[in-house]
Amino acid sequence: MNQRRTKYYLLFAFLLIAGTLAAWQQVSKADLREQRLQSRLENYRKASIEKCLEVIYEDAAAIVDSIMIERARAKRDTIGKPPKPERPDKPEIIPPKDSTPVRPMVDTIGGG
Repeated sequence: MNQRRTKYYLLFAFLLIAGTLAAWQQVSKADLREQRLQSRLENYRKASIEKCLEVIYEDAAAIVDSIMIERARAKRDTIGKPPKPERPDKPEIIPPKDSTPVRPMVDTIGGG
């Protein structure tokens, strides 16, 4: 039974503390409206700044891209490729000067 009373005392103390804290923190409707208005204004400012920064970043990226393209074009070799060489003519077949018949160096059939 003693344990039960302790629980009730703790519950009562908790409710008393919570009630006094709520009583001290009385906020008027005007204060709440002002807080909400300030919060919305701050969100609007942040969103506007983010949009502006996004536009600035896109414009800067376009400028940097165009500068890089111009530099690449300036460094490009403008001479161009040389034309492909033409295929050479077929060489003329020259017959050998020695007209003697070919015979084997070693005679394998005897006789010799």
